[in-house]
Amino acid sequence: MGIIVMPKLQNITKVDAARRQLATAIELWFNDKDAVSIHSLAYAAYDVIHILSEKHGRKQTLILDSPLVKDEHRKEFREAIRRAGNFFKHAGRDPEEALHFNPESNEFFIYFSILGIELMGININNLERAFTVWLCLQRPEMMTQNGRIMFSERFRVDTLNEIREMPKCEFFKMWL
Repeated sequence: MGIIVMPKLQNITKVDAARRQLATAIELWFNDKDAVSIHSLAYAAYDVIHILSEKHGRKQTLILDSPLVKDEHRKEFREAIRRAGNFFKHAGRDPEEALHFNPESNEFFIYFSILGIELMGININNLERAFTVWLCLQRPEMMTQNGRIMFSERFRVDTLNEIREMPKCEFFKMWL
């Protein structure tokens, strides 16, 4: 019988855990991997970042506390937002149930996780920046007019058009 070597324990903060989940979600997303796995990781990261950024005194809203939702509908709205994330990790109450899932929701959980990180005063990393740049290039309608102007000033027009045409997995490889 051989000696059992115990693995070295890691000290992981909530922010570290959320960012590691987010990093994996971003890598899977850029490489068009399984949308359910991406959602599970992105939702878990968002949930932690939402709470932590609130405790850090975040002034700007994220998904769950959107001012666009009336107070009397907030509970229903939060349940709808959390439905897929909770569905993918729990089976106790609904073992036979199926879910209509929209994989595009992954982009919102990733994006708002990154925003929450920034609102805590933490610099975003290279993976988070890659996702943000890609999303700004592909979905400029999500940005304000000022945001689009600031973003376009950082890149030459021909470079922007070239990147917009690139598949996201190629962009990701180039970015890294």
